[in-house]
Amino acid sequence: EITIVFLDNRSADKKETLFHFEGGIGEFVKYLDKSKKSLIEKPIFIEGIKNNDVLSTLNINQSLKFYKFSGNKKFFIKPFVNFTISDQKDIVNKNLVFSGLRINSRSESLSFGDLFLSDEKDMKIGFNLRLKNEKENNLNFNINKLYSFETKSILFENSRLILPEPLSISLDYQFKKNILFKTFISIDKNEDFSSYSNSINFRENKYNISLNHHLIKNISIFSLKSSNQEKKKINSLEFSAKFNLSKKWSAGIKVIDDLEQEKSINSVISFDYENDGLIVGLTYINSRELDWVSILQNSTFRDYHNDRFRLYFELKGLGSLGRPKEDYLKRRSL
Repeated sequence: EITIVFLDNRSADKKETLFHFEGGIGEFVKYLDKSKKSLIEKPIFIEGIKNNDVLSTLNINQSLKFYKFSGNKKFFIKPFVNFTISDQKDIVNKNLVFSGLRINSRSESLSFGDLFLSDEKDMKIGFNLRLKNEKENNLNFNINKLYSFETKSILFENSRLILPEPLSISLDYQFKKNILFKTFISIDKNEDFSSYSNSINFRENKYNISLNHHLIKNISIFSLKSSNQEKKKINSLEFSAKFNLSKKWSAGIKVIDDLEQEKSINSVISFDYENDGLIVGLTYINSRELDWVSILQNSTFRDYHNDRFRLYFELKGLGSLGRPKEDYLKRRSL
């Protein structure tokens, strides 16, 4: 059985409404659907008990913020420290992740799942710096270091993989809302996870152009299925652009080249037509290999094999079918 009580305390004359169903959730569902025609005469109800391990994690965050105003300039600096503790040593017969899965020290969240449990004792320390002025020039700088109080590793069957404790530095500079430059460096002591990236973006009313370069000197790729480990160097150059061809027509293009193998691995071209009532778009995608940069940065994997066409249709204010070209032009969509 189930009982639901609604209390209305908005006025001095408090009201109470009680709902009681002897048949439990199934009867409650039938009550909700009493004014509708049900496709299924009797609600489907499943019950049971399952014991689960509780993955408890303690996070302690501490930060200070200092700022200074001088004329048309604003200066901010924010030092911070973060402690993360998660003790799962008492759980046996499980694969353990020591100090969590954290690929770079800028990542605030850790990756857990059914395959791994966490035994984590980490400290992250660093500071953020920001400088603004009225000319719309913005500078953001971040530096932080991840420390572990025990060896960061994954234990899987008879294999042990060492995870990074990187020093990460990022710099973003925006010039008058038209030009945006970004650089990121993550350095690990054994260089297995060291990475470097630079990007520049030009924005105007009629176009948006981006150029990105990613370099990872030596990354360890481990197959859980075959228990094999290999080393791979990633050296990737990406060019993407969007153009407004006219009031109703727009286009987009993206090309990703593997500089190490000297070949193109992903390319996208799209066209859109838009009027007051609808948008229609057609996108062609060619994917020859995995986009490892997208996988590492976003922890997602969506691979389009060989040649594909994608159609997008939207009735404004009513709904849409498919995905717009912006989803394919962003790197994480590959």
